Amino acid sequence: MSAVKVPDGAIDPFKLILENAKDAESHGAKFFLHTEVASLRIGGDRIRSVEAKDLATGEELSMEASFFINATGAWANRVLRLAGLHIGIALSKGSLLITNRRFTHRVINHCRPPRMETLSSQ
Repeated sequence: MSAVKVPDGAIDPFKLILENAKDAESHGAKFFLHTEVASLRIGGDRIRSVEAKDLATGEELSMEASFFINATGAWANRVLRLAGLHIGIALSKGSLLITNRRFTHRVINHCRPPRMETLSSQ
């Protein structure tokens, strides 16, 4: 086992999200946390309204807007299916993992020795 110090950088993804959300709210955006989309009303190629349920209170919501943003992360395809759409999402080499707490204040990279066929094919 060895360690290498490199001039790497990192962002605080939680602070970035919160700052983006605050800016969006200052421009009229509304966020609905812990809310499940039940159905979409589509007209032409646009979402016209969304029927949803607040999972914390049980309140049913009907929302109309000029545009909607699907910021559901791992549940994106669940919402897209309501519009008859699907995107292929797969974790692959280079994928990042974001956790709900910091493990360290440094960037950690997992380095592994190159494989022989990788070296000979370059």
